[in-house]
Amino acid sequence: MTNNITQAQRQQFWEDPDITNQPNESIMDLDGLRDNYAHYIVDGMDLDSVVELAFEYIRGNLQEYTEKELIAEIVDNYDQETLEGLTEH
Repeated sequence: MTNNITQAQRQQFWEDPDITNQPNESIMDLDGLRDNYAHYIVDGMDLDSVVELAFEYIRGNLQEYTEKELIAEIVDNYDQETLEGLTEH
């Protein structure tokens, strides 16, 4: 969303993107920029990097689970047999 930014203000941003010199209004669609940048990063990754990123994200989320919550999550999404297979040493 570009609000009421003038062409001159937009041009100033590209000449000097220091945010301390910019108006309070957004120059561009920030959510769109975030989405496009995330896609750009992922597009530049090889499969091993994407898999590692997914693992770290999932593992980080699982860190918040208690033992009971994690067991319930596994059994609810998969089954008891999967839980038993994951707990074998």
